Amino acid sequence: MPDVKEKTEATEHQPAAAKVKLPSNLTALLTKVAIFGVIGLVAIVAAYVVTLKVLKPMLASDAPAVEQTAPAKVEPAKGTATEERGGEHGSGEGNGASEFFTIESIVVNPAETGGTRYLSCSVSFEVAKDALSVFKEKQVKIKDILITILSSKTVEELADVKQRNDMRKQILAVVNRYVAPAQADAVFLTDFVLQ
Repeated sequence: MPDVKEKTEATEHQPAAAKVKLPSNLTALLTKVAIFGVIGLVAIVAAYVVTLKVLKPMLASDAPAVEQTAPAKVEPAKGTATEERGGEHGSGEGNGASEFFTIESIVVNPAETGGTRYLSCSVSFEVAKDALSVFKEKQVKIKDILITILSSKTVEELADVKQRNDMRKQILAVVNRYVAPAQADAVFLTDFVLQ
């Protein structure tokens, strides 16, 4: 009987001995593979995060989507007014009912674009003939008002037709306040390119 007991003890110790029998070189090799595998995985995750958070926004701002809106249509003026282009001022040929004062070639960067987008436009005011001289005298300040208002708008606000109409009302109110008692009757965006 003692022989059987010794055999069972011998078989119980064999699995423990098998673990110990792994060559030390193999254990060190497996440890190195595990360490390099973790480092490689961390590098892949870091590259993905850098691409997603840094490179993608930079590439998006370098090649902005071309967004161009159709030029605003000039509505026919009331009365017998006609519009003259080619300068800062318009003059009518009618019997004095109304004329147009135009400021052309306004170029601004919309708000929140960081200088990557721009708006080029021209703005015309329908004014009474006797008020045209007031607009001519104050054209520098009127252009400054226009630049201030246009550059305060975001690309989304400038591209939306409804918000653009609200912006016309805002321009009319601010400019009329500045040139009072002279008044403009309407504001027209005679050229409007947003890129």
